Amino acid sequence: MYLMGSKWIFANFFHRMAVSPGIMKNVCAKVVLSVGLLAVAGWTWDAGAQELMERQIDSEDKLTMQQETKPIEFYLPQNKKWNADKVKTVVILGNSLVRVPPVPEIGWYGDWGMAASVRDSDFVHLLIRDIHQKNPSVEVKFTTIADFERGFDTYPLSNLDSLRNPDMLILKIGENVNDKKALEDNFISYYDKLVKYIAPKSQSIKVIVDGFWAHDVNRLIKEYAIKNNYLFVTTTSLSNDTTNTAKGKFTHVGVAGHPSDRGMRMIEQKIWNSIKDYFERK
Repeated sequence: MYLMGSKWIFANFFHRMAVSPGIMKNVCAKVVLSVGLLAVAGWTWDAGAQELMERQIDSEDKLTMQQETKPIEFYLPQNKKWNADKVKTVVILGNSLVRVPPVPEIGWYGDWGMAASVRDSDFVHLLIRDIHQKNPSVEVKFTTIADFERGFDTYPLSNLDSLRNPDMLILKIGENVNDKKALEDNFISYYDKLVKYIAPKSQSIKVIVDGFWAHDVNRLIKEYAIKNNYLFVTTTSLSNDTTNTAKGKFTHVGVAGHPSDRGMRMIEQKIWNSIKDYFERK
């Protein structure tokens, strides 16, 4: 009979069970008896029991870790009243997920959110549909500010003057921000200037959405939103599922990495579920 590794197994077992000394004595006797019987059957502790116990403990540790680090799906502002039926204008600022004109050399021929099969399948037009189903009178404007992402420290905000002072601003950027530059050049301070330039009024609703792809800048965006008590929506985890991307639908890897129709729908649903109460008619 082999008992190598049993000390480690017992220590972990009793640490997790937190049993009393009396109970521990009885349990030890039963465990030793069980090990003896298993040895007679030709099954060693190291090759069998320890492996199974380690798998169980490892699974429990992973589960606990996943529970503790589960990302925030969205953050709702605290102590702010819902302005139901008062949102009349919405501005959506984004990048290629919002709109890209045709670029034939990379196999993109649309004029909407990249990789969506048709215009009505990108997340912006899905949002417009849902908003108008609640209130057809709401005016929705949108544009791409990929140039801001790439050159946030030199971008002239006056380019966006026609979009200022909406009742609701939805800011969905981050995918094109260089992480190193973001940290070195204080990206979040320029991000803040952008938000306050477009929606300077305190009563305007700011909806902050992070990037579809995993970048360090997403953490900065989330922290900024929570610190300023703005509504925050995360979409980063969606790109972990390849069915949410257009891989296999386009030969160009850049285009194929964008959200598929399913991915666009998932992005839209995350945003819509966090803002729909603002459009309920009273």
